[in-house]
Amino acid sequence: MSTHTPGPWSVEIDHLTQVPEFIRAYQEGEMFDIASLSDDTKDIEANARLIAAAPDLLDALECLLSYLEGYDHDYPEAAPKFDRARAAIAKAQGVTA
Repeated sequence: MSTHTPGPWSVEIDHLTQVPEFIRAYQEGEMFDIASLSDDTKDIEANARLIAAAPDLLDALECLLSYLEGYDHDYPEAAPKFDRARAAIAKAQGVTA
């Protein structure tokens, strides 16, 4: 399993076009380009925000699942939701079933 570039990630806007151009992370004074965005889609701003939020979303889901671990046995109807959360984490970590 490989790790991702730690967050926070941010959306960098092209100053001429005012369109999201890159997703970047800054760590210990160094800049890392996470993704280069194409401006040929109407969804570019929403896609950029979602990509930039990915490390925070993964961390939040891991924290929440850790906090709630064991409740899936107390509430069997919730078990599929816990399974979805575990599957999403595994997907983000590159773990295959």
